Formats: sequence, C-alpha cells, structure tokens
Amino acid sequence: MDINNYYERLKAIKYPDKPKRPTSPSITSSTPEAFHQFGDELEAYNIARTAWLLKHREVTINEGNIYDEFKLEVFKELGIENNPKKELLYSKAWELGHSSGFSEIWNYATDLVELIK
Repeated sequence: MDINNYYERLKAIKYPDKPKRPTSPSITSSTPEAFHQFGDELEAYNIARTAWLLKHREVTINEGNIYDEFKLEVFKELGIENNPKKELLYSKAWELGHSSGFSEIWNYATDLVELIK
C-alpha cells in the first residue's frame, strides 16, 4: 500500500480563504452615504461568501473521497472486502490511529484484522 500517495493528495488540497465581513458603520457618527456603502459591501460579501461556501464544500467532499479510497484500499489489502465486520475493524483502527495519520490507521488495522478473520 502506498500510504504516501494519500498524504500527498491531502497536502495538495487548498482550502479557499474565507471572505471577511465588512464592518458596519457607527450609528451615531456615520453619514447616510456610509450606510449605503456598507450595504453595497455587505451585498458583495454575501456573494463572495456563497461562492466560498460552494468551493469549501467541494474541497471537503474531495478530502472525504481520499479517506474513502484509503478505507477501501485497506479492506482490499487485508482481504476483507466481503467480511461483514470490516467496518467495525476500520472504525476501531480509525479511532486508535487517525490522530497520527494513515500509517497508524494501517498499523492498527493490520494488528486487528486477525480478530475478524
């Protein structure tokens, strides 16, 4: 299994920068023009935020697909594609190892696989 491939693919993912919400003008010291300008800035912000949310969702789905591909490869490499307890095994390996990365998930999965074979 080429675990580095999964690390490289995750590192290549670039999350979009979140747009900054404009600051509202002071009620007591601002002019009507300042409020109109704020309204225009707020409208532009809402458009940019919607675009950001769509891009962020796309990137998050892509990241999830990488994790799903890894999981399927773990099942294949361990020869448990048809084992009814494969999800239980992966869940436990994930719980124990995900904070340290793919390598640890793989290590735990290989250690635990004998319990379900």
